[in-house]
Amino acid sequence: MRAILYRFVCSKPQRLFCLAEPFIRQPFTYRTCSTSQQHHFTDSPKRQSLVIDNNKPTRFSEGIYQDLLQLRTEGVAYFDRTRFITTIDSCGKALLFLRPRRFGKSLTLSMLHYFHGVEHKQDYAKIFKGLDVDKDVQDKLITPNQYLVLRLDFSKVRQGLNDAHAIDRMVNVALVRFYGVYASFFKERTSSELASQLIDPANACVSLEQCVIFVQQTLQEVIDQDKKDHLLAGVKGIYVLIDEYDSFSNAHVNPISPEWNEMCPARTIQSLYATMKGCTGPLQLVKYFITGVSPIALADVSSGFNIERNVSFLKALSGLCGLTHEDVKAALGKLPRYDSVEKELSHLINFVNGYHFCASDKVDTVFNTTTCTEYFQATSLKKGTLCIRGPPSL
Repeated sequence: MRAILYRFVCSKPQRLFCLAEPFIRQPFTYRTCSTSQQHHFTDSPKRQSLVIDNNKPTRFSEGIYQDLLQLRTEGVAYFDRTRFITTIDSCGKALLFLRPRRFGKSLTLSMLHYFHGVEHKQDYAKIFKGLDVDKDVQDKLITPNQYLVLRLDFSKVRQGLNDAHAIDRMVNVALVRFYGVYASFFKERTSSELASQLIDPANACVSLEQCVIFVQQTLQEVIDQDKKDHLLAGVKGIYVLIDEYDSFSNAHVNPISPEWNEMCPARTIQSLYATMKGCTGPLQLVKYFITGVSPIALADVSSGFNIERNVSFLKALSGLCGLTHEDVKAALGKLPRYDSVEKELSHLINFVNGYHFCASDKVDTVFNTTTCTEYFQATSLKKGTLCIRGPPSL
């Protein structure tokens, strides 16, 4: 088994982690640049994405804000990443997007859910009006609210390796929520009826298959009978959003021991991804966006799902998660301070670092989202600058 070296630099001094595994489709490295290199590499126009209601931020979007609707309705300062929705939509049907922790991956999934979920059609103006993606919608480059959204969160699976049904419970709970949201769209049955008839408590794969078959039949009926006034008219299928796909695996897998593949949770995960692949198609599981920290779990655990495209190094998505030089500078300009913006920015560049998420292309470096927003919020509350050598939550 060969060793792959992952470089995950959170602060100085640099920290190196060595993970061993037998096969990885694409070696993955989080790379940071030296202080002198942490400036813009590209020749593209520089822009900041800070959105502030009434030009007076009540607070910055710290890690506690992982729901876009809550963030937008509570007057929280928001760094607009909606311009990437159109790019994501054009990249493929099944996408894997990897970033270190606390970079805003869960908020990104929330953004995709609110934009694509048919149940949020009435909330579109409240959430997205005036944001970057709204121009793409007006230009008919992308259409919102065309999917039923199923969200799976593997970080909620914390049970031990001897618990054979830990994964089943997580998936089934997600399906119960799915039926709770969309029962009114199906009309004929209540959410409790759908759950009792379609969910197998002991087998999440069967539950998922039953869900997909039911949705496919319902959508096909809407099309065949030309029900243009039906709530599901125009819906293309199920969009699967997976958060921290590798959380459970990374917490328990021992790459040196082959016994991992023989354990119940590992076999369940393999079966689950194989089931998703088998259920992929028109009016079924149509699109996937999967987030995580590293690709190691794909090698041994989810090899049955080999249709994904790893877009973690894609130049067009390098700024999806993380704050740019202009974002940080714009935020600092809204805060009370004793130092100049440029001086404080230089300290942040020196001590917080920038991340480079591109294999070979030159792109702008980015800062860790949560570390910066917590620093902004703490600075705002203290009415002055903090010690940048020890910023909050670093």
